Amino acid sequence: MGFFERNNQISSVSANSGGTAKINLGESSIIGDVIDTNIQLQNNTQSSDYASGGPVYYDAPNDRLIMFYHGEIYDPSVFSFYSYIGLAASTDGGDTFEDLGQIIRPDIDIADTDRAGALDVGSATYVINGGFFYVYHKDMREDGTDVRMAVSRAPIADVLDAAANGTTSPWQKYFNGSFSSPGVGGSADNIMPITPSYINWMDTVYVEGLNEYVMVYSSINDGLIGSMNYITTSEDGINWSFPREIYDDFSSEEISFVTLTSPDYSRQRVVTGDNFELFRTVSASQYVSGDRWEDARVEKINISFALDKQQVNSGPNPTGANLASTGENTWPYIIVSISILGTATVMVLQRVYRA
Repeated sequence: MGFFERNNQISSVSANSGGTAKINLGESSIIGDVIDTNIQLQNNTQSSDYASGGPVYYDAPNDRLIMFYHGEIYDPSVFSFYSYIGLAASTDGGDTFEDLGQIIRPDIDIADTDRAGALDVGSATYVINGGFFYVYHKDMREDGTDVRMAVSRAPIADVLDAAANGTTSPWQKYFNGSFSSPGVGGSADNIMPITPSYINWMDTVYVEGLNEYVMVYSSINDGLIGSMNYITTSEDGINWSFPREIYDDFSSEEISFVTLTSPDYSRQRVVTGDNFELFRTVSASQYVSGDRWEDARVEKINISFALDKQQVNSGPNPTGANLASTGENTWPYIIVSISILGTATVMVLQRVYRA
């Protein structure tokens, strides 16, 4: 889900089956006026069976929206899909989008026999880092090895100039310690090699007060049916801390469509205060019937944190955890509330420690 502000109106665009939905937010709710539930990409030349956004960037001087979208091409030979990340542009505030083309595609080819089953690159979450777009995605090498987390980048100026001309600029994957591999079909490093689980739905924001990037992802734990949300941080957008559970309880439900945003939604990717919001879709039926929409619900979680790490490390610890014995520079994130479509249902005060 992508939020943006245009002409003093905050709107969102999000994946909805094979299309994209646009909603203008209301004064007190993310559910305001539904503008369209099935926006199809115009001039889509990617032979996509599915193309839906998505994270968005608003180029205000040119009144142009840039949408990062997840595209899929179905392969009947393996009864599954092969995915890529593309860009689309809108000059009417998101009412319509025109396809610009692919920017990221896996290393392994769609017809490679080492590819067993679906290949999901993710939902194209991005942050801005030093004049570049950094897009986080999954990948697969030519030998069929999963890359649980990769990153690709392109200069913002180049992306915007290309979009004005109806096309894309070159992107580079991070490989062998530098951004040196083509975004479309190149190899990628696994930038999160130490992780307790399979990385699935994910999103990222930059927290100004911490001068760090924060990623939250959902995971299907190895050997278990269900999901958890994990949180990890990075100072440079490449090297990430060991992921920690946001809460202790493993959910027997699927957690999908993870979205992070600043609380006012106007600058989704940049958090200026001491908290941000996590939206997620939760469903039990996904693991029963395979149809998550039978009982799907949207939850909003507000995550707040301490900006002064030193004060937190030396202060009281209400959870009772013995921090002194770890010898680690740890500090907490605190979940303060969970709500379903704006209605508070659970109150939590719990800490997650970052190594």
